[in-house]
Amino acid sequence: SENYCLAKNVAEYVLKKGINDVSNLKLLPCRLEKYNNITLDGSHNISGIISLIKGEHFSDNVSILLSSTKERNITRTYNLLKKVSKNIIITTIPNNDRSITHDDIKNIECEFIEDYKKAFNKISENNNDVLVTGSFYLCSAIKKLLDGQSND
Repeated sequence: SENYCLAKNVAEYVLKKGINDVSNLKLLPCRLEKYNNITLDGSHNISGIISLIKGEHFSDNVSILLSSTKERNITRTYNLLKKVSKNIIITTIPNNDRSITHDDIKNIECEFIEDYKKAFNKISENNNDVLVTGSFYLCSAIKKLLDGQSND
């Protein structure tokens, strides 16, 4: 599999370089990055969403904030995520011309909140577990909100 090959190449590189201490290695930003009850994961294609669903054990009451760029299959992504959550809000990606809009999701029966900050506030108001996914751009914007750095 693709993941096995990547892991094998990384292991070979680490051994070749003689790196003995890997305790400081971290996941890439927005890859299962946790902020208390909030998880940021930039999975943005179908295989990534499937791996996310299979690999992560979500609580029964996980809420999902989802966005995507126009070229992604948002309908299939939404349908996959509905298997793990009854509470999904779709939003736009801030400052991104390729972001989906309400017109792009007319065929999906879902809640749509255009402003990502309002969408995030609503999805996180009940203090359940929250997953932000579908776009690294959205996850990055939410991360800035959580870090108090948002300026848009």
